[in-house]
Amino acid sequence: MIRKLRTYIRTLIKSASEPSYYREVLQAKVWFSVQFFLVSVVLATIGLIIVLRLYDVPMMLSTTKTSASDIIAQLPDTTFFSYTNNTLTTQGLTLPFTFTSPSELTNLGAPKNIAVITSEDHAQSSALFTITPHAIYADGDDTEKMTYDTIFDSNWSAKKSDLPWFVNQNIEQVRQSSTAALLVFSPFLFIIQLLVTGFILFFFTFFASLLAWVLGIKLPFIKLIQLGLHAMSIGILIDLVPQLFGVHTSISLTGPAYIGIMLLAFFSIRSKQPQKH
Repeated sequence: MIRKLRTYIRTLIKSASEPSYYREVLQAKVWFSVQFFLVSVVLATIGLIIVLRLYDVPMMLSTTKTSASDIIAQLPDTTFFSYTNNTLTTQGLTLPFTFTSPSELTNLGAPKNIAVITSEDHAQSSALFTITPHAIYADGDDTEKMTYDTIFDSNWSAKKSDLPWFVNQNIEQVRQSSTAALLVFSPFLFIIQLLVTGFILFFFTFFASLLAWVLGIKLPFIKLIQLGLHAMSIGILIDLVPQLFGVHTSISLTGPAYIGIMLLAFFSIRSKQPQKH
């Protein structure tokens, strides 16, 4: 295991820093490069999970807490909710009561009105969510509904002043379960990343073949893919580095890294090819 780890690290360093190393890659079996690529995707997946847990989940929960506080603040102080026998009743509200979206949500693309509380058991098109006595509807669609018996397992009642406590309790539960949820989701995240990266690699290889033709380099398509496996591995790891430090860039670094590495590799390969006179 240690030997394989050393081999991977050595391959990673050479693939990132020595264009001449790609001449050695051409002499290696394609399976060697496939293994290197798969391990790189695994590491990128682990790194992405770390980024999600350290930065994205806390940011999402913070936005949720702030938005919930803004929404609750819109309620009259006399508001009282009661849930009994799968029925939600309200007091102190003039229905329909509409909640406008906080700026944190509108900046993320939410509509002007986030929710409406109504006494009618059907969806309203004036808001994203419709809260009725027996269900919650989404997107103004009567078929997109969730009944309360799937949300609550017991009767409850709450005043406006009680709602922040409910919000904080739910946010804390999500925070505690987020790590386990991400670990459970990690195989699917790996597959998604593998498929997306593989598709991008296959797409980029056509441009690499055109560049190789312009430079007078004759390589089989499978060998171009082999070179690309190393370049793409470096690209996805480079793209992850700033995210691990909490820096999110609007442009992915994977593509530029791939192009730069392939260019250097091609020039290195071309320099050792016999020159025609």
